Amino acid sequence: MRLLAIETSAHVGAICVLHDGVATNEIVRDELKLSAWLVPAIDRTLSRLNVSLSSMDAIAFGAGPGSFTGARTACATAQAIAYAHGKPLIAVNSAEALAVSALSFISPFNKPAVDITVILDARMNELYTATFIGRNEEELTLRGSVGLQSCQTVRVSPSSILLGSGAMLIANADEFYREQVTALTHAAEANWAQGVARMAAVRFARGEQVDPIHAAPHYVRNNVAKTEAQRALSASAAALSAAV
Repeated sequence: MRLLAIETSAHVGAICVLHDGVATNEIVRDELKLSAWLVPAIDRTLSRLNVSLSSMDAIAFGAGPGSFTGARTACATAQAIAYAHGKPLIAVNSAEALAVSALSFISPFNKPAVDITVILDARMNELYTATFIGRNEEELTLRGSVGLQSCQTVRVSPSSILLGSGAMLIANADEFYREQVTALTHAAEANWAQGVARMAAVRFARGEQVDPIHAAPHYVRNNVAKTEAQRALSASAAALSAAV
């Protein structure tokens, strides 16, 4: 199939075009310029492959959780393309896509399922957390639900493989471990949109899609800023937690 995937929910902007079984990626690591980078990057990639948006079978986007502006950018761009060209639109959880991307580095498909915890920086001293178990995009299951926790309260199973932009905010381990987490995170982020594409291809085959008119990001936290009172309350709670 041919599929365009967009992921801009975090500090990494990524797109992927699946074209006859081959994935072509482009990324940028500058969240301040994602909206300006995105459309030209799509045009460059399609031009390099000599294909057009109208030739895509579907359009996919990383729906978050993540940056409010970034998740909205991916959603709005994919929404507009799908609507304009009459293409199916598929929303993919961004944490799930990052886990799928990491699987290609840590677990050959013929080995037992692995446990992966994705931790994304939600800012305001909070983290998005999601734990998955599986072997590939067709056998990946979310354990529980995507959560929002303070940096002080996150607990991860020792058997879980850890990655994500928020992982270093809780990883009080030796330098070698921290280097492993950082290396895996960077490798997975470089293929983040490919993870979106792989999950979208599975859902496309199942007939799972969303109406472009009603597409929306996945907001685990709807408020994107805290009042002074809320910040003071959070600081007091953190201080109390540390004291205990």
